[in-house]
Amino acid sequence: MLRRAADAAAHFRLNAFARLCGDRPLFSIDEIKKAFTIYEALYAIGEPPHLLTNHLFNQQAPGLTTEIIDTSLLTELSNTDLDLMDREHITRYIYTHKINYSIVSLPQEHSKTISYRWSVDTQDDYNNLSYLFSRNASVGLAIEEAIGILSNHQNSL
Repeated sequence: MLRRAADAAAHFRLNAFARLCGDRPLFSIDEIKKAFTIYEALYAIGEPPHLLTNHLFNQQAPGLTTEIIDTSLLTELSNTDLDLMDREHITRYIYTHKINYSIVSLPQEHSKTISYRWSVDTQDDYNNLSYLFSRNASVGLAIEEAIGILSNHQNSL
């Protein structure tokens, strides 16, 4: 995964890119845009961080992580002898060695979300998100609306 991401970023000559995972169907486009705006401003003054994230202090609910990764670091890591887990989970090594990297923490956007899981890692996750999408399948579903739908569903159980 790490090598593929580095190769894709290099092919398209990207300075940075957003990490979007298939098990996170409710990522926020608006939050990603804000993160890129911050990255571009820091890049313009010659201080691009290696990583911008709302996950630095585990302040975001699972599945709502936003990450903007600097391509030069990604290339460096892909040429390093990392273990299989660090190669599969692109940012894992950065988080576990954060003292060595420039990381900017994004502000938490949705404080009410921490009590929910927004990723699809378990059968319960799948059931909850399937219910959510059966009630509203629109692209760009607002997290606040999703919370309302899931709250009503959990209260009816």
